[in-house]
Amino acid sequence: MLVFRAIDVTAVQVGTWSREFKFDWAAARCYDVMTIMPAILGSLVLIVASVFVPQAAPLRGLRVMVRRGVHSHLLPKGALAAVAGILGPSLEGPRPRGTDRRQFARQADIPWIGAKGGRARANEADLRRARLLFGIGGLLVLAAAFFAAIIIAA
Repeated sequence: MLVFRAIDVTAVQVGTWSREFKFDWAAARCYDVMTIMPAILGSLVLIVASVFVPQAAPLRGLRVMVRRGVHSHLLPKGALAAVAGILGPSLEGPRPRGTDRRQFARQADIPWIGAKGGRARANEADLRRARLLFGIGGLLVLAAAFFAAIIIAA
């Protein structure tokens, strides 16, 4: 946990995804590698939880996660891609470049994440379904931990 936290803080404070700054690039890439497994597991939990959410599309969430979230530069955003596919709106998207090149190097050219034809703005119904999705996902993780504890104790 300490190693992960050190990499996380380093990537956030000095990390950039531009190869121009070697140490910064290494910190950012190391962070990406460290978050691959949690991103995939979190995405799968959300896809399973979406089965219990009204008007959710689990298969579309899986398809968007595989198509958009598993590219090398978007891998840690697999859960974001899954949510975008499950609920419908497109998330992320390009932003204006800031004045500090190092701070905003990755934020300028962010592609849209979501299903083809997804809308650019989330509405109130999307937010309600997202809360329900994350609540059910949390309950699924707690249930899995509970059953794992019972199996280990037996």
